[in-house]
Amino acid sequence: MLSVCRCSLSSLPKELGELSGLEVLDVSHNEALGAAPQEESFPAELKGMRSLRMLKMYWCNLRRVPAFVVELKSLECLELGYNESLQIDASTLDSLIEGGPRLRYVNLGGTQNPEVLALLEAFKAKLKAKNPKAEV
Repeated sequence: MLSVCRCSLSSLPKELGELSGLEVLDVSHNEALGAAPQEESFPAELKGMRSLRMLKMYWCNLRRVPAFVVELKSLECLELGYNESLQIDASTLDSLIEGGPRLRYVNLGGTQNPEVLALLEAFKAKLKAKNPKAEV
């Protein structure tokens, strides 16, 4: 487990992608992560974390799901709560389901965006159809 909470990070180091055995990464409460362009905050090398099972990204001011997340094939738990400006569309949710065959838990708690909340019901149904033990 690697926790870099409340570190005022504006980007994650690309070297994290070399930690192929890392199972849990918590970058919560790094509000500056959502301020920079996504390519700068979340380098493409992060998709190299092949063993990552849990990713916590609470309170990061995210506006969208970072692209590398859909590449994490071992991901079981994705926590994106309290990113109040988070914009998620149906294709992103479908990519999460298709890209992460082990995904069983997604937390978007504290999301106030009515469009995102409306999509959650369809997402729940699709995720549960693929993985009956899933929780959203």
